[in-house]
Amino acid sequence: MTVLSLRALNRATLARQLLLQRSPMSALDAIEHLVGMQAQAPFAPYYGLWSRLDGFTGEELSGLLTAPFDNILLSHADRTRVISDEHRKRLFSGKNGVFPGTVLVDGFVAGTWELVGKGEATSLQVLPCTRLKRAAQGEVVSEANRLLACAFGVAEPHVAITA
Repeated sequence: MTVLSLRALNRATLARQLLLQRSPMSALDAIEHLVGMQAQAPFAPYYGLWSRLDGFTGEELSGLLTAPFDNILLSHADRTRVISDEHRKRLFSGKNGVFPGTVLVDGFVAGTWELVGKGEATSLQVLPCTRLKRAAQGEVVSEANRLLACAFGVAEPHVAITA
């Protein structure tokens, strides 16, 4: 059995956390590898990934779907970093404290999403708060397709972006 010195153990920990050198992996692969990224301010994960990944751009995280009741909206006193007051009032006017999943584009809430149907017939409906650019629409659809395929085994996912 090999016993690591304190220095070797520290360096192994830094390497596992992608802090010794920049990695060529994608942002989503890095988040999976790190088992998430936690931050009190929404831009901190961008800085954390930028410092770990070779060639990271914030656009890699555009079009992400957050889960219903996600702490990005529920745990921050100052939510204006991720959602406008106008959109916040609309989102938080839900029934019985139910908060839908949200769509993030460039780190800001750009809409909500909900599942429709069950099992292999499950589809996803996106309700934008603002007009989504074509590139953002493609990213949202791609992320939604990944969710439907991974979580529900949907072979031919259907995503609707409504007005």
